[in-house]
Amino acid sequence: MRAALRRIVAFLIDWLCILGWVAVTAAVGVPLYLGGVTRGLDTVALNVIATVVLVIPVVVAAAVFESRRRAATPASACCTWRCATDPAPPDSAGRCCGTS
Repeated sequence: MRAALRRIVAFLIDWLCILGWVAVTAAVGVPLYLGGVTRGLDTVALNVIATVVLVIPVVVAAAVFESRRRAATPASACCTWRCATDPAPPDSAGRCCGTS
């Protein structure tokens, strides 16, 4: 039971990190939207911008964290979550992005 609770806490910490990034982008994006800067863009363009600004940085950050020697997200490191180690060196960030 204790391991399951630690996993849930680690999951929530990772989500808080992601929500922090969403808050930063919203602090920039909402004033631009309310100021009318995005009025000329259609729905598809807005979705592409949202993907580039929100999703891609989160995936790249997770890949970078997992490609490090310790291979752990901030939550896993914070909760001292230990993963089984492989004697092989960690994958590069580019390879981790392809599998995320």
